[in-house]
Amino acid sequence: MMISSKQLMAALQGSETRTAALNRSEEIQAARESSGQPAKAARTDDLTLSSRAKEVMQARQALSNMPPVRQDRVDEIKAEIEDGTYDVAAEDVAEKIISRAAVNRLFNEGAE
Repeated sequence: MMISSKQLMAALQGSETRTAALNRSEEIQAARESSGQPAKAARTDDLTLSSRAKEVMQARQALSNMPPVRQDRVDEIKAEIEDGTYDVAAEDVAEKIISRAAVNRLFNEGAE
């Protein structure tokens, strides 16, 4: 299955929201402690990330480190087009169109 970076980023937005809320909660607690305000009752909550969550975090990190455009590849294709040597097999184009449509359909059905 092929998933675009846009689709992955949309799926990860939910985890970013939860992470931001957790970070904000920790900031508020630290501010209370440093200002001398009485802290709320000690919490014993634990957070354990599943292996899937860890994989998602690693994927998110990898995506954030990737440039949005592979300029070297763009320049290479541009040069081939200008030289008249750029050639793509029709079967490859058809395969990409069909696989992209299948992925989009899966993501659209899952969002409902």
